[in-house]
Amino acid sequence: MKKILVYFVFLSLTTGMVFAGGGKEPPSGTGTEAETKIETPEFITVVDDRGMEVKIRKNVSAIATFPLPHPHIIAAIDGGVDRIIGASSMSVSAAKISVFGKMYPELYNVETGYLKGLSLNVEELARIQPDVFFTDKVLEGMENLESTGIPVVYMGLKKETIPYANGETEVFSPKTTMEDWVNITSEVLGKNESKAVEIAQVWENTEEEILTVISNIPIDERPRVLILFKTKGMLIAGDGTFGHYWIARTGGINAAEELKGEHCAMIKAGNFEDIMKWNPDIIYLSNFEDTMPEDLYRNTIDGQDWSSINAIKNKKVYRIPLGIYRWYPPSLDGPLMLKWMAQKNYPDLFKYDMAAEITSYFKEFHFYELSNQEVEAILNPASSGNL
Repeated sequence: MKKILVYFVFLSLTTGMVFAGGGKEPPSGTGTEAETKIETPEFITVVDDRGMEVKIRKNVSAIATFPLPHPHIIAAIDGGVDRIIGASSMSVSAAKISVFGKMYPELYNVETGYLKGLSLNVEELARIQPDVFFTDKVLEGMENLESTGIPVVYMGLKKETIPYANGETEVFSPKTTMEDWVNITSEVLGKNESKAVEIAQVWENTEEEILTVISNIPIDERPRVLILFKTKGMLIAGDGTFGHYWIARTGGINAAEELKGEHCAMIKAGNFEDIMKWNPDIIYLSNFEDTMPEDLYRNTIDGQDWSSINAIKNKKVYRIPLGIYRWYPPSLDGPLMLKWMAQKNYPDLFKYDMAAEITSYFKEFHFYELSNQEVEAILNPASSGNL
């Protein structure tokens, strides 16, 4: 908006000089009034994940978005967040407790009021006048968006079939979702897709590297793994979720695979007794809430007695790292999540120096030199509240 205002003032001043009699004569042959040339904005057409052709202003300067990981993807493609004028408050809160916020503190100032949970306030979105709005789901209130003329680009959640145990499994894939979002975003921003190609190749190479090691491990020798999306409410990474992808790709058996559903991130378990029945060997905690491993070790959660669970008895509860974004959903740090989790599942088989891996990756793909303290904060994220 600031750039638009400056241009308007400049145009008003220069136009005034031509017509107010204080400056140049009108061009010969045009009479007493000079013709004013009005430039028509250029547009591009993007096909989104609905298969819809979306007409968007070329070289957009104002982006509003809903998907929580999307700001860090935009930053990686565009070299910054200058074009982001609106994002989810959960994206901003994640930035404030991560290295991403140190890299781009200007993200703290973007508009968030047009979103509340899964509801879209169309009037608020129209007020900030974005050139484009990105979403990964149909939000409540979106039916009123067409009247504003704001182009909507839909980016879907992608599935893929991957190796699992003695066969295969279909999952919501952080990898293919990230690749798709990078490609669509690159097209809208008018950038090339080299970032998607480079990271996708590293991601694929990491998958193959880990698969080579785990493929010969007998099923009955693999750890039973549970990913708790939220302990309060018993939201679990069941069959087909992002969590199922991470478990399968790092050689575990999903202790909660009997939970079926169509949510990408979590499925609600019946009750705590389900977890006692599954008795996982390893538990991973997401950082979408404030639960820490010590809360399970010390039994501080009301109504839940974790003391008999193998993972608690063997001190194998881990909080998932928080890098450029949270590592559980689609993230450009996906290859790092694979290495970190494979090493936790099989510490005798994978000897990654994760501090060195993270430092090198950030330098190559995020163009950022991490301090030792920042690496430590990535690997051991603090309790951050319900985000």
